[in-house]
Formats: sequence, C-alpha cells, structure tokens
Amino acid sequence: MENKRLLEVDLLNAVSNFFKALGNDTRSQILWCLSQGELRSSELAEVLEMTPSAISHQLTLLKHLNIVSSRREGKNQVYSLADEHINRILTSVVEHYQED
Repeated sequence: MENKRLLEVDLLNAVSNFFKALGNDTRSQILWCLSQGELRSSELAEVLEMTPSAISHQLTLLKHLNIVSSRREGKNQVYSLADEHINRILTSVVEHYQED
C-alpha cells in the first residue's frame, strides 16, 4: 500500500472546523446570502427572520474561523465571505445537489 500523507494537525483542525460550521442550517444560510454580496448583520437578521443577537453570534463564529470578514461602515459592520475560495466551495456544493 502506498504511503499516504496526512494533514498536519493544525490544518486538519481548521478544515474540520470549517465543515462543522457548514453543518449548521443558520450558518449555511448566512454564507449563501453573503455569496450574493455584502450585507449588514441587521439585513441578515431580517432575511433570516432571526434576532440580531442570534445572527451576531453566528457571524462571530464564522469570522473567528476566517470564513467571513467584516468592515466598518459608519455604525454598522458589513459582512462578506472571507475570500473567493469560500464562495467556490459553497457554490460547488449547491450545484452538486441541484443536479439531482
């Protein structure tokens, strides 16, 4: 059997945490919304029909995992996907399941 290389522990943890984050319906919906463009947390709360504090909690987790990023616009934080890799992963998974 060929000797396979394993992911280094820190990278493995980051990858596992990324997929755990996507395992939550609310976080997946947030990411799908952000794949269509930047949004304020209040806009996400409105679209998802959730409290701003619930959305803020999820955004903090996603930001900590480097899945989303934010910038200040006046009194508001505007959120977006951290980079194009996240958008490609999300879009690829959605397209995969739409093919059925």
